[in-house]
Amino acid sequence: MTKKNTTLSVRVDEETEKIVRSLAEKDDRTMGYVVRQLVDEALKARGLIKPKKK
Repeated sequence: MTKKNTTLSVRVDEETEKIVRSLAEKDDRTMGYVVRQLVDEALKARGLIKPKKK
């Protein structure tokens, strides 16, 4: 069984948008990818999700 992704829309201030855009451009990634990574990191730091096994 595969996990399904869902869309989550958020509003951020201009400074946050610029930071996320800069990170995405630096790593040649999409802004969506960067935001997903940041959300995953925050949830792991709070112990709400387990780190994925490699």
